[in-house]
Amino acid sequence: MPIDTDTKHPQALVFHEKLGNIEVDEELSELLVFLWSIGCKTLYSCQGNDEPKYYGTQDHAYILFSHTNKSWDITHMVLVGFPLLFTQHDNINFSFSFDNQPDMGPRILWRFPKKYISTLHSFLEDNS
Repeated sequence: MPIDTDTKHPQALVFHEKLGNIEVDEELSELLVFLWSIGCKTLYSCQGNDEPKYYGTQDHAYILFSHTNKSWDITHMVLVGFPLLFTQHDNINFSFSFDNQPDMGPRILWRFPKKYISTLHSFLEDNS
């Protein structure tokens, strides 16, 4: 797979079982490797920027999944159990969307504050 040298974020080289060595956004690398290890198929991802822009959305990371039973199970686990969604810690804006693209099939998109990447990763490891 060719390496994209025109990225906005530092990249980490990680191993994907089907794709071999690939580059992903550094701050998402451990979470993505974990998601792959439990059978999730991801299509795109971005770790987000450090500063909120455009109504606060640019500081959000995102992961786009192929809609499979596993990605649905993980999404459901986050929706019903991720503690930060149920506390008044701060103004947390997690969003989950579903669509069906003719060229990619059904997909699930997670968009969440960049600062919670490691918290989300820990939650998923502890509950999977």
